[in-house]
Amino acid sequence: MKTLKLVLLTALLTIGLASCSSGDDDNSCANKTDTTSTTQQATTTTGTTETECSLQSATPNPVVGVTVRDNYVRFAPDQDTSGSIKTIRFEWDNGYSITSGQPWEGVNIATFDTLYTGQKGIDINVRAGRQGSNPPLVWFNKRSGDVDVISNEYSWSEIDSLNFAFSGYLIINDDRYLVTVGQEGFGGANGWWVGGQGPGWSRHVPLFGHNYLLTPDKKWRILPGVDVMSTGFIIDPN
Repeated sequence: MKTLKLVLLTALLTIGLASCSSGDDDNSCANKTDTTSTTQQATTTTGTTETECSLQSATPNPVVGVTVRDNYVRFAPDQDTSGSIKTIRFEWDNGYSITSGQPWEGVNIATFDTLYTGQKGIDINVRAGRQGSNPPLVWFNKRSGDVDVISNEYSWSEIDSLNFAFSGYLIINDDRYLVTVGQEGFGGANGWWVGGQGPGWSRHVPLFGHNYLLTPDKKWRILPGVDVMSTGFIIDPN
């Protein structure tokens, strides 16, 4: 009887050890699978981290508020019932200056019909950020000087920065004039400035009415303000 019990006990122990050995093999496979999965996840995470670092290093000091905005300035004929101004156009010459870190997407020009038959004006949309600084003002000043400029907002002496400035050809009928245009944010308002490049431009300050720029050939006057929003300039014959 004792011998039979011993045989049975030995058999049970043998079966138990075999089951345990089989279980260890399954766990080993599971560990290998888990190890492979963990390695893949680590690789993915590392790749993401490197990408984020690359983006951060590209812009180490991101500027607050770098939203691209639509900035409209209009050049339109005055109430010129004589019809001497048929078209006003603008050709951007790719020159510009903007506060460091601010986005710049370029200058778009759209022509519109005025209330007067056969006359057209232009809306210039500058797609850019808005943050004032001194470099755009210096850039503007080098091209147009600090005398022969006009604005629909403030005195030049009150301005110490511009959001951006750009240059190009203002074309009245077939007459081409190289000008510089700038936007400033003095006192929370986004006022516009325009100045002529090259010799012959002059600014006039009449006793009554607005200051105006006179083109070098003395043919056209550029005056500030074309509507209640003061979003640009008007042009009329001298």
